[in-house]
Amino acid sequence: MLDNPYSGANSVGEYQLSAVPWAVTGTIQTIAKSTSVDDTDGDARTVWVVQFPTVTRWIWIKNLETSTNGDGDINLFLSGLSCADHQDSKSVQFFTLKDAQVAPGGIRLEMRVDKLYFSEADKALSLSIMAGCTGVAGLEIQNLIEAFVDGNKPIL
Repeated sequence: MLDNPYSGANSVGEYQLSAVPWAVTGTIQTIAKSTSVDDTDGDARTVWVVQFPTVTRWIWIKNLETSTNGDGDINLFLSGLSCADHQDSKSVQFFTLKDAQVAPGGIRLEMRVDKLYFSEADKALSLSIMAGCTGVAGLEIQNLIEAFVDGNKPIL
């Protein structure tokens, strides 16, 4: 019997191959699914989740909002808990996508994730997301990013 290795989350070849394109544009509430996540105090919070069909090799994100006062900035989270906690200003684990006037070209991130999270406060804002998807099923890294992000405490 052959014990052939299989392709998976730690297979280098999956990330060296050209990725399968995936793209979406719209408001967060039209491109993401809302779900309830309990914050660290146990309060239920609504967060918005973009679920990729498979694990990504890279992501390109462009904030389509334009504003002169920063109202168009969109916060991006890598875990539901950090997104829920941010609604009470308890989370510092996120990064901000500046509006289109500040960052007109968007940003490319070399990240392997299967989900991105957005806050309830940003649900009406517009963005474009393009991702290069691998052949790795999201189940292979399910909760890996969340455990890593939520297990790290901020360095003060």
